[in-house]
Amino acid sequence: MTDSALGPQASLPPLPVPVDGPKRAVTKERLRLLSIAYRISGVLGAGFVSFLLIHLCVFTAISFVPESAFKSSGNQHSTTQSGQQIIRTKLEYGG
Repeated sequence: MTDSALGPQASLPPLPVPVDGPKRAVTKERLRLLSIAYRISGVLGAGFVSFLLIHLCVFTAISFVPESAFKSSGNQHSTTQSGQQIIRTKLEYGG
């Protein structure tokens, strides 16, 4: 008989050989470690992307704040003036 006479079953691949216990255990352990490493890399990637998205949102929000919010008005003391007043007061009263 020829292969064509046997029909579609003649072209099937051979069945896999059953794997013994120790090899199967080693394979399962390797797959378990690979799955843990895959999850860790996913968490690290998600953390990195979250870090970038948080900064994008913060800096985008800051860009919409008007420039006048960052300028001090004329009737308020600047930090150096108030610091100088504190030093003068301490020197005058011996503090």
